Amino acid sequence: MRVFLILVYFFIATFCTAQQQFFIGGQMEFGYFLRKIESNEKTLSTSGLGSVIVPRLSLQYRIFNRISLEVGAALNRQKWTLHDTAFENRHEGFELNINNINRFHSYFGSLAFSQKIGQRRFIYYQIGYEYNVLDPATLSESKEFTLGNETVNMTTEYSDDNFSITPEIGFQWFGKGRGLSSLGLKYSFSYLDDIMKGEYTVKNNDQIISSASISNSGSFISINFRHNFSLGYIPKKERQPKKIKLTPEQPLTTDPPVEIEQEEIDVVKNENNVNDRTYTVTSKAKVSNSTVTVSVWDHQVVDGDIISLILNGKWILEDYKLKKEKNTFKINLKEGKNLLILYAKNLGKYVPNTAAMVVDDGIKKHQMILESDLDQSGALEIIYKLK
Repeated sequence: MRVFLILVYFFIATFCTAQQQFFIGGQMEFGYFLRKIESNEKTLSTSGLGSVIVPRLSLQYRIFNRISLEVGAALNRQKWTLHDTAFENRHEGFELNINNINRFHSYFGSLAFSQKIGQRRFIYYQIGYEYNVLDPATLSESKEFTLGNETVNMTTEYSDDNFSITPEIGFQWFGKGRGLSSLGLKYSFSYLDDIMKGEYTVKNNDQIISSASISNSGSFISINFRHNFSLGYIPKKERQPKKIKLTPEQPLTTDPPVEIEQEEIDVVKNENNVNDRTYTVTSKAKVSNSTVTVSVWDHQVVDGDIISLILNGKWILEDYKLKKEKNTFKINLKEGKNLLILYAKNLGKYVPNTAAMVVDDGIKKHQMILESDLDQSGALEIIYKLK
């Protein structure tokens, strides 16, 4: 019992602190289904493969940025066309198209695992279960017409509701605004009886001269494109570090600070955007000197975070891999407000990209933590006023 409670506690703790995302989206499938034609006389021939079009609506829950649960509903449309070449040859100039179109809706659920292959790209493996709602009374039909002495009859009958297993593999990628798109190859396997059976006969004065049996298993292969819109995002909750109490006697680093030259490249496009990413001021500091010392380091688990720093629209630190040791340097401020932006170059092992920072004006030390991801940057506002 104790082991069970420990496992439950571990599961709840992991779940509550994990990165989580919620999506709503649409899918569109285009494919071909499998059918059988049985005829000793090779009566019927296909006119292309039977086509499948399946629009879908879905809700998706994603955790650890790896595992996804999805549920939704779909509208299925299947169509195929057959020809009786012998009948057409007997009646010159007449084209016999035997069409069958059926529509039915379905409900589905799936479980997917994603393997990261880039900053925003994944390969995913998915297994799903689908419940197909068929109405035999509506779909089943009989068609008959007479040409000369010959009568053509086509009868189709549909079975009751059935089920499908749907494995899928493909690529997915995150766009701006946390939207998630994917393109996959899917196989829908119906493991019960055929969903449709048909009989085709041609009679001459009530005598059968040709016949064929047709069946549709309900299985099909398709290309599936989906796009999901983000409904909400819960970042991974990291353990908060203990606050470090700095005193004037406590040095920031054993190495002296270096002077940073600001590159003359304006990367801030407008008041709320930097390099096509939005930013938010999350911390503020008032200083008494125009030259201050800045220290930046990884205060948590060193997980490969790479950052750049932008001061008043100019790069002052580029593609720096955060370490446990502090990187300390000096910067020059203008009078008034100065904007220091943490620009994430990757997400490291744990999302988001997080850095600890200390700003020292020689009188007071200001400590803060900035967070950034690939869509939004955290920023520090440093206010310097002449005395």
